Amino acid sequence: MPATGPVSVADLGTASLSMPAVSDNTTLRLDFILEANGVVLARNSCEIALCSPRKTPGLPP
Repeated sequence: MPATGPVSVADLGTASLSMPAVSDNTTLRLDFILEANGVVLARNSCEIALCSPRKTPGLPP
């Protein structure tokens, strides 16, 4: 990761995540932690809604 100043951003690339199949609607919390040499430099989190398949016979999923 390149060095940045306060209130700056850096492009860290992309990552793909597979979400689990769920039987009931729920939320999932993703925690992001930036560390250097075992020291936490920054933390952030994001909550994602996971929806179960529709239970309506005769309608598309």
